[in-house]
Amino acid sequence: MKKLYIVGDSFSSKIWDSPTDISQHAWHNLLGNVLQANIVNESLVGASQDYAWTHLHIQAPQITSEDYLVVVLTHPGRFWFFEKFPSLSKLDQIDDYESINGVDPTSTAARNFIRYLQRKNLDTLWLKNRLGWLANETYSRGWRKPLVIHSMQADDIDELQYPDLSFSKGYLYDHVSLPEIPVGKNYENVIYPFDPRYNHMCLSNHAILADKVYKSLTTNIILDLTLGDFKKHIFDSQYGDFDFQQRELSLPMMTRIKNYVPPKKKSIIPAQFRFK
Repeated sequence: MKKLYIVGDSFSSKIWDSPTDISQHAWHNLLGNVLQANIVNESLVGASQDYAWTHLHIQAPQITSEDYLVVVLTHPGRFWFFEKFPSLSKLDQIDDYESINGVDPTSTAARNFIRYLQRKNLDTLWLKNRLGWLANETYSRGWRKPLVIHSMQADDIDELQYPDLSFSKGYLYDHVSLPEIPVGKNYENVIYPFDPRYNHMCLSNHAILADKVYKSLTTNIILDLTLGDFKKHIFDSQYGDFDFQQRELSLPMMTRIKNYVPPKKKSIIPAQFRFK
């Protein structure tokens, strides 16, 4: 049976904390069902591109010309600093590492790398090399054209340089997740302390996204996330009524929000619930 391979960040990560009948409505599960493909999803909340490409290197020998590959391309500035904590890939998340392990040479080196050495042109260079490797693997192994979905706006790359890859037009954050918030509401305030949506999207938009990705994979049309068919302004900090929550949101996460006790001193949102 053909397989659907997925790598990426929290926009495509597996749903662990909800009943099967709910999690099956996540876009990546809907997509696997309509493609009649077994899903191999190595996405992880907070993961970096180098984490995703590590799994692509592992999976490459097993991927066949009948399989599908979707890469949800996270921000190139993320880095897999800590082998056992791949979700902690940004500067503010080093605090999370140190809250578990204390300040050590690894966390100090990671903090100094981000502050003093990391730069956008280097991130972009690594991104181009990763895409070049993926394009070469696609050509040499005879794969179907992989679909690269931008999760958030980060770099301007010349996508025409990679004719063996298909890229989304638009971004999941900018054109699906953010527009769900009512006009005039602050995004970070609405999702604080946790985002109760699945993959940062209400379930209604999961179904729309799954259909658009399916058509892109099977007909080679461009996945256009900028079109107006996604539902907008349907999610705010009041979370709607219980019927809305049942239809659109993660009830276990709603329980977590209800029971949340703010810390006495300011701290960052736990890394596993952040994606920006």
